[in-house]
Amino acid sequence: METKKIKFMFGNNEKYDYFIIDSKDNAIEVELDKESLAYKIAGAGIIKMSRFANLPFGNSDFVIEKRDKNGNFKGLTLATYDEIDEY
Repeated sequence: METKKIKFMFGNNEKYDYFIIDSKDNAIEVELDKESLAYKIAGAGIIKMSRFANLPFGNSDFVIEKRDKNGNFKGLTLATYDEIDEY
């Protein structure tokens, strides 16, 4: 997936730039680790994980990268379709 600049509804778009770097459609499927809390609560299963970050998608659709206006990396977050407004 190509990085795409977006307007993030819960972000400070005047101070930061936000980019979609991964989507649930392109996620990798991973079996739950037997030592994880999720496995202990729900048992065996498969979850969708981001290809570029150790983040499970859960109910989210995108991994969003946050950068300041100078291009410095500031972090990652998850977002749904309802939380972004594409440029």
